[in-house]
This record gives sequence, structure tokens and C-alpha cells, in this order.
Amino acid sequence: MDSERNDIETLREAPAIPSFDYTGFLDDPEIKKFLDPAHVNKLKNSAKHDPYFIHLFKKINPSKAILNIVIPLYCLFILIFNKPPISTASNTDQIQPAKPLTANFYLQYTKSDIFLGVIVINYLLTLFAFFVGYHKYFTHHTFQTDSKALQLIFAIFGASVGVGSIWEFSSQHLLHHFHTDNEKDPFNAKHGWLFHMWGHNLFYGNKKAENAYFQMMKSSNDKRNLVFLHKKRKDQGNFNEFMIWQHRNYSYIVLLMIFVLPMIVSRLLHVNMWSCIFYLGLCKMSIIQQQWFLGETLGHHWKVNSCQSYDDSNSSMNCGFQWFWAFFTFGETQHNFHHEFPGDYRNSNKWYVLDFQKWIIYVLYQIGLVTRLHTTNSKQIRQAEIQQEQRNLDKLRKTLMWGVPIEKLPIITAQQFSAMAEQEYKVRKRALVCVEGIVHDVTPWVKDHPGGPSLIEMAIGKDASDAFNGGVYLHSKAARNLMANMRIAVVVSNKDGVWGKSSQDDNDQYRLRLERNRRRNKTYYAAGAA
Repeated sequence: MDSERNDIETLREAPAIPSFDYTGFLDDPEIKKFLDPAHVNKLKNSAKHDPYFIHLFKKINPSKAILNIVIPLYCLFILIFNKPPISTASNTDQIQPAKPLTANFYLQYTKSDIFLGVIVINYLLTLFAFFVGYHKYFTHHTFQTDSKALQLIFAIFGASVGVGSIWEFSSQHLLHHFHTDNEKDPFNAKHGWLFHMWGHNLFYGNKKAENAYFQMMKSSNDKRNLVFLHKKRKDQGNFNEFMIWQHRNYSYIVLLMIFVLPMIVSRLLHVNMWSCIFYLGLCKMSIIQQQWFLGETLGHHWKVNSCQSYDDSNSSMNCGFQWFWAFFTFGETQHNFHHEFPGDYRNSNKWYVLDFQKWIIYVLYQIGLVTRLHTTNSKQIRQAEIQQEQRNLDKLRKTLMWGVPIEKLPIITAQQFSAMAEQEYKVRKRALVCVEGIVHDVTPWVKDHPGGPSLIEMAIGKDASDAFNGGVYLHSKAARNLMANMRIAVVVSNKDGVWGKSSQDDNDQYRLRLERNRRRNKTYYAAGAA
């Protein structure tokens, strides 16, 4: 044993096989005559390897790294150490009082109050446009609308989140749904929660994920195919127009919402320009980005009190403590439901799940801005739940002891059983009892038998089916489960033809049929029955 370990250690410490340096071979003048110069240069370049740091640096995605990581970190730093003021340049200036609500009460607002209200409204409107518009409407088309104003809000305010155009976002997100947890998934959960949260924005994806993404973009390269992998829809014309227009003007829209609009607000309310750009642009963008990334990450990595009620074939989960996380993720807590039914406008069909998006979309439907809602049939949802419950039961069943399957038990005759039982009890004190055609080794249970060991000892080498099924005591299902772990053989009977040799089989071939005494209509009376 020690010599084997020494050999293994020697192999580990042995130097690696040196690589063949073929670059010198390519410089041979005699060889160059037969090689294409361009091919020679390509081979030479392929033989050179960048240092690890340079290789890592080349994989950084600069645009996403700046928008989704550098700016949010900068905003966090500013909020902690040098928070810009919300007050106006002249905080004492007040808006003229409105009409009195009562005789002695006048509603008055300062410009700082109005600016604070603008910050809140801008944040909520952008949150709504991104989660409901970008995700629910443009990507999964969970509802339909003919309102161009609503689509314009989705396109403009959603763009200010800085995660790409509708076209880019929907392509990447649909890839995540189609290839969850495999190499083509841009947010592959197998790489860990840090990658899922921020890493996929810092680095380019692997080649398979990048190729799949560009293929998805390419498949929707013209107006006819833009609504890729979607069904025909009533509002498809407007849907296409807004996606094309927003993608072509995405950079201008981001600059407008992050810088130009805050500067206009600063001019109107006499608020510090940097404060406006920070709160209405950069800070709002960073917060909503992180809310989205947090919801995605929790849905695949938060395992505390989480569950997979509809499908466990991927890492998506319904988050535990969903009422708490719903306030941080705008209701994106039921990821398992969403992955199983992505076309449903709800995040869950359960009434107690806190789903802000569902109620907002439903209100828009009631007032006529949304023309149609897409929901999954309740029977289909229940079917998925039952199927998952069955899978969970099957997994649990594998962890329990069910005994050797009857079809795998050896077959013996009644005479063999009687002789074996008598011999085993004399030599090894082994108690073998036959119940319903199955031989059970009940030796470990003799002393613990509730009816006492004498009943078992009297049944050794005999058929105790009648006594087991009510002649002495009608045993429970728990007793049968216990007996299943004690079975060792099947007894063959020839007298009634149920068991025995087949006319077409050899002497060593038997049909495996279990003799069961089904005496449900028969009543047993015994003085000792409990």
C-alpha cells in the first residue's frame, strides 16, 4: 500500500511532457517553399499564449461593465460619502399656495418637495416600464395593448435602466429561458451566484452563449422576423415598430433620460444640476438594475425555504420569504412558476403571493389600456404541480427500504421451504415463515413481536397467511412494509396451477406469480384477536 502511494506521489512530482515547439520548424527555408505564408503566420500566432491577466482583461465587456457595475458602485460610494443635496438653490422659495382645502388649511409645497416627488415618480415609472414593459410585454408578451402612449413609456423609460435595447434584452432573456443552466445560458447558474448577479455583465459569455445570442439577434434582423419565436398578435404592427425604433435610437434615448431630462428638471425647479443627474439618472438606473439582477439571482440561488412546485429540471425556484423579497424585486419572487409558464402575466396563481406587476397590469386592463391578458389554465397549473409532487415522492421512495422486489427473489418448492425452515431453526435459530407465498426471515422480529415470540415459533416452516390476515390478528400496512424487508424467497405451488412449471419451459424456468389470499369478505374469529 505504501509503495503504491509512493509511486503516485512520484508521478505527481514528475515534470509534465514538454510541448513541441514547431515555430522553428516553420522557419526552415526548405519547408517554407511548400507552405502558404499567411498560414505560417497564423500558426506562429496561435502558438503564442497571452498571460492570464491579459486573457482575462480581453474578456471584459466594457459597455456593460461601465453601465452595470462601475456606475452602480460609483453611485453607492457617492451615497455613502458625499450624497448630493435634494434641496433647491433657494429652499425658502415656495410655490404659491393652492386653493384652501378648508377654511384654515392651505396646501403649500416647496420646490424641494416637488423635486423629491419627481424623483419618486421617475423611479416608479421606470420600474414599471422595465419590469412590466421590457420583461412582461416585449419579451414574453403576456398581455396586449393598442395604446402607443403606453408602448412609448415602456420603450423610453425602460431604456433608461441601461441593460440594452428591447431587442437585445429580449434576445438574451429568451436564451436564458430556452437554455436554462446549460452552456448557452448567458446567466448560467452553475457558475455561481456572483456570476449570475454581476459576472455576466463584467465578462463576455463563453463562445456557445455568445454564438447563440448573435444567432438570436440575427434571426430577428428584419421587420418580418423581429417578433421572433412569438405568436401572431393583434398589436404586432406597433410592437415591431417600437422595437425597431427603440433599438436604432437606444443610445440617444439613454442620453436623453440620464442627462438631458434631469438638466431640464434642474432648470425648471432651480435644483442643483448634479443632484438632478445623480438622482433622476444615474442613481435610479443603478437601483433598478440591481433590483432586476437580485430577482434573477434569488430565483436560482436562494434556497432558504424555497421550493420547486412546478418543475425541478432546472435551478429556478419560488423564493422563500417572498413577502420580504417582493419589495426589493418588484414581485419577481416566483421564478419556478415563471419558467414553467412564461406566457402568464402573473408571477403566481396563488392569491397570497405579493405580486405588484400582476395588479398593475390588471388595473390597466380594467381601464382599457390593456386589451388582452394571457393566463395559464388552472388545470394545467395543477397538472404540473401533481407531476412535480409525484417526482418528489419518487425521490423520497428511493431513500426508503422496500425490500427485494418479488420478481428478483429465488423460487423454491413447498417441500424445499419446509425442509430449509426446519434445518435453519435447528442449526442457526433462524425463523422462516411463509405468508402469502413469500418466505420471510423474521428472526430479528421474534423477540419484539407484539403477540409474543410463541406465535412466530409455532408458524416456523408453515403457511401463516390465514393467521396474518385476521385468523389471529389483521395486520396493518405498516406490518406489511416491515415484512417486505424480510422476504427472501417465493414458494411455488402446483396444486392450483397458479404457480408451477410452464408446459413450454425447462425445469429451471418458472412463471413468477404471487399467491395472495384476498379474503376481504371473510370474517375471522379468534379468542386472542385484538
